[in-house]
Amino acid sequence: MVNMRRSLAERFKEAPGSAEAERYRRRHTVDIARRIGYIRPENVELERGSTRRVVSFFNSTLRLAREGLEVYGRVVVGYYKYVSLVASLRIGLEDISSGRCSRCEEKHTARPEVLPGDWIDFWGAEDPRYTSVNSHDVLTYTGRTLAYYSSSVGQTFPVVAVRRAPNGEWVKEAYITLEPDEAPLATSIKNAFILSHRGILLAFYRVHDVSGRFHLLAGISDGLPEGPISPLAPKSVWRIMDPAPFEEKIGWATPVNGYKGGSLLVLLHGVDTEQQVYRVLAAELDLEGRELVLKAVTPEYIMEPSTLEERFGDRPYTIFPCGAWLVDGEIIVSYGAADTATGLASIPLDVLEERLDKGRTGY
Repeated sequence: MVNMRRSLAERFKEAPGSAEAERYRRRHTVDIARRIGYIRPENVELERGSTRRVVSFFNSTLRLAREGLEVYGRVVVGYYKYVSLVASLRIGLEDISSGRCSRCEEKHTARPEVLPGDWIDFWGAEDPRYTSVNSHDVLTYTGRTLAYYSSSVGQTFPVVAVRRAPNGEWVKEAYITLEPDEAPLATSIKNAFILSHRGILLAFYRVHDVSGRFHLLAGISDGLPEGPISPLAPKSVWRIMDPAPFEEKIGWATPVNGYKGGSLLVLLHGVDTEQQVYRVLAAELDLEGRELVLKAVTPEYIMEPSTLEERFGDRPYTIFPCGAWLVDGEIIVSYGAADTATGLASIPLDVLEERLDKGRTGY
């Protein structure tokens, strides 16, 4: 078993630029995010006649629509097993145009979008990320499987849900997994999203293996299987940066939707080894042919818990981005604040690009 555990890491080739990017990183924060506001769970209720009280609304992703920002959040209504669903609400762009979310403190009615219940997400639908793939709305979220509490492997898989016409409901079409001979070595797979770049479908995800190691991965998919809940095992898988010596783990947060710079602009989170604090960093990646290259990383973190909402909650000192859109030169970020509320923040694109320029690799 020891040799098999070691071979799992060896099967993931290191992406060009990763080793150089790792040398840039240091345990310091230059916080460039301006906080806009917080959507607190006490201000959210579920529609459709639900009487269940929302106890947390967090780890939200974003979709930019004609009517404004659609916020898709992880909703917990009870603490017994911490089972969650995905529900949506809307915030107008005019509500955040002043740099402050005027509607965040108001009451919101959230519409249930993705409910747990299949084997893939029986114990919860968590932490959605929004992307658009071939003109389809896609939510990739973490499903707590039926085996979540009963097995040491296969506890979670990223589920790919596609919004299909005419009723607009989300259809669970695929789940991201490993090759059959590798899957028994994965305790969980999460922190995932998929997107199309330069005509190639890419899946970004993180694997926690049975030896306790975390692998930040990205791979190529030939396309989305059309369900129901079919396996999607990416090919040509790259390992994108290992955790720094001061980190327990790193994970994918969200791509910056709407970015037209040619490369992929992505946010990540890192977890501190000493204090278990969740902080945010950014990276730039691109495809050269069919090779995924890490072109830059922010040497310092760009965001860390600093407000009461971010420091105190169900999971203290946690900032967990799941959504980002570039709007008029500002990146609007939605994130979980201490696993309790949804935070909204704004990062100037030019400032972020300056930070990335300090961590450019030779690729």
